[in-house]
Amino acid sequence: MINQYSTTVKFGEENPKKDLHAEEFTLQNFVLETAHTTYAFRTMMTGQLEHLYYGKRIHLDEAAEIGESHTNAHGNSTVYNNNHMEFSLEDMLLETSSYGKGDIREPQFAIKAADGSTTLDLVYISHDIDHEKAPLDGMPSSYVDEKDELNVDHLVIHLKDKNHGYLVDLHYYVFPECDVITRQASFINASDAPVRLTRALSNMVDFPATGYRITSFHGGWTKEMGKYDTILTAGRFSGSSFTGTTSSRTNPLVLMADPLA
Repeated sequence: MINQYSTTVKFGEENPKKDLHAEEFTLQNFVLETAHTTYAFRTMMTGQLEHLYYGKRIHLDEAAEIGESHTNAHGNSTVYNNNHMEFSLEDMLLETSSYGKGDIREPQFAIKAADGSTTLDLVYISHDIDHEKAPLDGMPSSYVDEKDELNVDHLVIHLKDKNHGYLVDLHYYVFPECDVITRQASFINASDAPVRLTRALSNMVDFPATGYRITSFHGGWTKEMGKYDTILTAGRFSGSSFTGTTSSRTNPLVLMADPLA
């Protein structure tokens, strides 16, 4: 199930005597639900997508109910713009990320434009909801078999780069009965100049804590699926191989869990 809500918020000083009026913003809230899980995010006043929750199913009338409140950015961070000094993208949980506007973590997309710029400023422009699951040409993906009588809900978020006009679509597919949410992303060069896409990931999820246990599976010939547990701390964890294909050496399956669960 996909629920979408719109909320109106005011930002800025409201003082009629000084002819000051707070600016109104309409924010979009999205709540995706399966039989036992909830996934929630919303648009920010600056247009980015703020990740709010992913976990055990909870009741939400609006995703904004669990949004963080920010009053000032950290002293050594870069604010998004001068109109919003209260936060930096580095300190936000995001649905997608890129370099150049304050977030210095691992990005989902990275580019080099024809003019040499490497900055992406992806903001929300619209969304669509339907009940279809199109296959990915030449790639494995989730699907709906009509014989299984499974339902699928599809949300696509349309983003646009404010600098060069590139388009990014974030797709969310919800399979309620299977307790599964899948994601994919597409990058479209809608500008008049070539662009080099140096990094593109199908998915990105920010979590608000550390210490999770990552379970990955590695092995070799006749000894596939060796189980390895790693506690996430500072730095980077990568489960990969250089074979270019899925094999007995490294399985693409990765599990993440609370080590105390």
